[in-house]
Amino acid sequence: MIIEPVKMFTQCLEGLNIDEDIVVVHTRLTPFKIKRENVEELCEILIDKIGKNKTIIMPSFTYSFSKKKIWDYHKSKSQAGVLTEYFREKIADERTIHPIHSVTILNNNYSISHNSQSSFGRGSVWEFICLNDICNLSIGVGLNGGATICHYSEEFMQVNYRSYIELEGEIFDKNHSKVDKTFTYYARKNEGNINNNWDICEKDLIKNNIMKKRIFFKDIPVCYMNSKKATNFLIEKLSHDKDYLVEK
Repeated sequence: MIIEPVKMFTQCLEGLNIDEDIVVVHTRLTPFKIKRENVEELCEILIDKIGKNKTIIMPSFTYSFSKKKIWDYHKSKSQAGVLTEYFREKIADERTIHPIHSVTILNNNYSISHNSQSSFGRGSVWEFICLNDICNLSIGVGLNGGATICHYSEEFMQVNYRSYIELEGEIFDKNHSKVDKTFTYYARKNEGNINNNWDICEKDLIKNNIMKKRIFFKDIPVCYMNSKKATNFLIEKLSHDKDYLVEK
């Protein structure tokens, strides 16, 4: 029996019970075989299932900044999936300012902002997400691709396989004014063929009852966890082994 993609998506969210008032949503729609004309309906379903009064955050990452050298609050499209771009363009009230790791926000009841040069450093939106009781929800994807919060712990612990790079280019804010700030990214170093090992971390988070993972239609994951609990766990792990999150 073939199930229509929107119904598949809806079924994956059935029984979703989120206690936190703020939810960060990562999505990968490829397993659902969603068509572009379905994206609006999917966004409505997602907001309804999470709760219309909750604060919802979605990534609006722009990986192309390193080539284009220009980022605009209004014009730079999200490259984190079609649902995040629809959310950015049609739904969200605000967008944080960072040329690679910006997020868009619906119902910004907590005055969430990004006041850091770094993607994940002190004063960043990701620091706020990681230090507060916020739900990290990923649909159609596991920890690999669905947990940007892990990078905050890496920067906080100053792991030796990453280093700061300056992001050169022009950045324009909500008022179309050029931002007089040099942004940075604590990026993975090129040498040594270093890769993150998300599988072990995901298993440990599940084992310690921090991450909940459900599988629908044999291979579509839906994962959720409290970002503060996950961050505390990761920092503890990294304090004993700085290479905990990389392949050995």
